[in-house]
Amino acid sequence: MEAKLRKIIIVGTILYTILILYFIFFAFNRLDHASGDYEYVFMLVPEGVPLQFPKPTF
Repeated sequence: MEAKLRKIIIVGTILYTILILYFIFFAFNRLDHASGDYEYVFMLVPEGVPLQFPKPTF
């Protein structure tokens, strides 16, 4: 029973990884925007937290 559960967990992890990589690169057509004017920019140290709170209107 333990070996079967281990196989299920490994297969699930591999499928989840493939799904995440698919969404990162292919699902939203990001490879077309990776070349040219739209290059990826990686921020290793964030400059600030990009939170915008709504202004209350009364």
